[in-house]
Amino acid sequence: MTKSLINDLYEQKIFPIIRNNNQKRTTEIAQAYIEGGVDIIEINIDSIDMYKAIEEVSRFATVCAGGIITTIQAQTAINAGAKILSSPIMSMNLIKFLKAKKIPLIVGASTANEAY
Repeated sequence: MTKSLINDLYEQKIFPIIRNNNQKRTTEIAQAYIEGGVDIIEINIDSIDMYKAIEEVSRFATVCAGGIITTIQAQTAINAGAKILSSPIMSMNLIKFLKAKKIPLIVGASTANEAY
């Protein structure tokens, strides 16, 4: 991530994650965050309609597309306006793809082999 993005997240103090499969409701929730002064928001890709929500919300805030697993999902999210992506898995294909595009990636680095 760029230093300015890290600083922005630090200043914002919260990083909301919207998990909803209704585009209109997701956009309304994001708008409430924006009106409250939050300008970096994660929208989890729970359905294909969330790309449209990203497109709408990204006009007013920095959007992180969450739940990204494939490079196709990543490209679709970027095309919709996402400036950050997050993935529940560590995928070298996704890391290489986003590194080449200079798009920040937040990764859940747990593996199936971890002992709890």
